[in-house]
Amino acid sequence: MQGTKDSKGFSLIELVVVVAVMAVLIGIVAPEFYRYVEKSRRSVDLKQARTMAEVYDILKATEDIASIGGYDCIETWNVDQAAMYDYDTYASSSVMMYRVFAQMGGVPVSRTNKDYFFTVIYNGNGIRAIYLDELPLDMKTKLYPDDGSFYKNGFEK
Repeated sequence: MQGTKDSKGFSLIELVVVVAVMAVLIGIVAPEFYRYVEKSRRSVDLKQARTMAEVYDILKATEDIASIGGYDCIETWNVDQAAMYDYDTYASSSVMMYRVFAQMGGVPVSRTNKDYFFTVIYNGNGIRAIYLDELPLDMKTKLYPDDGSFYKNGFEK
C-alpha cells in the first residue's frame, strides 16, 4: 500500500475552495472600489466648481467688470464648446466666464460624465451658484456652494 504523504500539488477540492474564497472576496471588494472611484470623480467636479469661483473672485478683484451689471448671467458650458471660442478676443456682456476659463486652461470637463454641462450663475458680485448635469436648470444638481446635494441626487452611473 502506497502512502499519499509523498504526493505533491493541490487536490481539485482545495483548488475549488481557494477559487470560491477569492470570488467571494472580489464580490465584497468590487462595489467598494467602484464607490471609491465615483466619490473621487465627484470630488474633482466639486474642486473644479470651487476653482471657477475662486478664479472669478480674483478676476473680479483685479479687473474692470462693469460689463456685468446687477442682473444675473446664466451660462451653460461643456467640453464640446471649448474649441469654439478664442478666450482672448471674444467680447460679450458675459466676458468674465471666458476669462475664467482662459485662466483655468479651458472649459472644465466633468469627471462624473463628460457629456454633462456646467451651468454658472453669476453677476458683478460673484458666482452665485454652479450646477452640473444635462437636465434643465431647475433639475440640475448644485456643485457650488456645496450643500451636499451632489452626493444626494443619485449621480451613480
